Amino acid sequence: MTQIQTTTTRFIEYRNAVYQGCTNLKSRKRNGPGILITDSNTIIISEWKNDQISGKTIMITDPENYGFGEFNRGEI
Repeated sequence: MTQIQTTTTRFIEYRNAVYQGCTNLKSRKRNGPGILITDSNTIIISEWKNDQISGKTIMITDPENYGFGEFNRGEI
């Protein structure tokens, strides 16, 4: 059985951040594993679903401040 590819890896520049990771081929929304780095150097390593953080996430705001948790539709 042939599997249809639904995601691809992209580099996306936003006004205040950059994203490297999987996106949906049709909608181009973040979908799957990815990394978001903001202009303030906050790093978010997470799973994404329909352009929202969804799943296990690590957030680093500086070398001494970080957190991790499980997100669902952008909320802890």
